[in-house]
Amino acid sequence: MSNWQRVDEELAKWDEKLPPARLWLRDDDAVEATSSLMQLIQLTEQFDVPVTLAVIPCSATQALAKRVAETSHVSIALHGYAHCNHAPGDQKKCELGLHRGKQVVLDELADGRAKLEQMFGTRFINMLVPPWNRIDPHLVSDLSNTGLASLSTFGWSDFPDSSGLLQLNTHVDIIDWRGTRGGRPVKDLADELANAFANARQLGGKPVGILSHHLVHDETAWKFLRQLFDFSSQHRQIKWCHAASLSGFSTG
Repeated sequence: MSNWQRVDEELAKWDEKLPPARLWLRDDDAVEATSSLMQLIQLTEQFDVPVTLAVIPCSATQALAKRVAETSHVSIALHGYAHCNHAPGDQKKCELGLHRGKQVVLDELADGRAKLEQMFGTRFINMLVPPWNRIDPHLVSDLSNTGLASLSTFGWSDFPDSSGLLQLNTHVDIIDWRGTRGGRPVKDLADELANAFANARQLGGKPVGILSHHLVHDETAWKFLRQLFDFSSQHRQIKWCHAASLSGFSTG
C-alpha cells in the first residue's frame, strides 16, 4: 500500500458541491535567515506552495526581512512576543496567559505587531500564532484592540468568544515532540492527513493546516514535505492556499 493511498481514498469522496481540498502551511519560530529556513523557502518555491512564517518579533532580524522580501510566496504572522514561558512550573508552557496581567500581554502583542508591520510591510498579515499554540481564552476577545485580525492555533476547536477575529488553525504537526523531536514517519503523517481531510469534508470543506518547525527538521521531516508537495502537485483535488486568502486578507 502506498503511503498516500488513504489520502487518495478520502479525496475520492469529495464531490462537486465542495471546494477543492484546501491546504495551507505554517512554519513556526522564524527569527533569522538560517540554512534550514532557506531550505524551506526554496522547497516551497519549487512546488509553488505558499508558506506563512510565524516570526518572533523580539528576535527577528533584518536579514530575515530582506530574504522574505525577495520571495513572492512567503507571508508573516506574529509568533507571540519573545516566545518566553511565564506559566508556573506545574503548568504547560504559555507566554500568552494571564500570569502577568492582561494588559501587559496585550501591550507586548501590540508592540510586536507594530515591529513586524514595519519590518515586513504588506507581507505581515495581522495573524497571531501563540507560542506553543496556547493563549488564555480571556485574551482572545481583546486581540482585535491590538490591531490583530486573525488567530491560528492547533486543532479543530475555535474560541467561541473571538469578537469577530478570524480563526485559521493547523491540524497536522509533522514533528514528534514527545519522542525523537524530529520528523514523524511519512505513513503516519499521511494517514493523519487523510483523517484531517475527512474532518474537513464533514465541515463543508474547511481548510487543513500543516504545521512545521524548520529549526528542528531532520531528513524524515524534509522527506515528508517533499512527498506531500509532490503528491499534491499531481492531485487535482488539492489546492495550496495563502493563509491571507483563507483568513480574508491579501498580501502585497
